[in-house]
Amino acid sequence: MENLIEEYKEKLPKSYIDFLIENESFEGFLGNELGYVHIWNIKELQESWENYKFREFLGDDWFPIGTNLGGEIIV
Repeated sequence: MENLIEEYKEKLPKSYIDFLIENESFEGFLGNELGYVHIWNIKELQESWENYKFREFLGDDWFPIGTNLGGEIIV
């Protein structure tokens, strides 16, 4: 996982990297506009990155960080 974060650390907000280091994950309702979200922890991020082949399908411009638990990813 560190390799994935190292690779993208210049593109990712510092606050997001700090969140990954300090928190297990986040899940909850963020209001009507944003809806329900689940922000992956480091383990889930790595598993999702590998299982869904994000690099192959999304390229380097998008970095998935979670899901709405309804079949959509959050990038």
